[in-house]
Amino acid sequence: MVEGFLNTNYRLYLLVQGMTEKKTFSCDNCGGAIEVWSPDDAHIYLELKPTDDSIERKIKCEKCKKENVRYWRKASGKVFVRST
Repeated sequence: MVEGFLNTNYRLYLLVQGMTEKKTFSCDNCGGAIEVWSPDDAHIYLELKPTDDSIERKIKCEKCKKENVRYWRKASGKVFVRST
């Protein structure tokens, strides 16, 4: 059915939601790379300081075992990627 729409000059728009964001930051103690994923598709900005709507996460560095605290901030508004 989608193929039929595409063959008759309709445009296909793909809205992707429900995907988390992957971020990499340096350990506060040793500088080792730490990879983390956002808790949901709304909180996608990784911050050092908390905001009103942020989610706190404590992440242990695999290299030095020190706990790092980061805050996931909510995105304001929705972003739609469109292809024509």
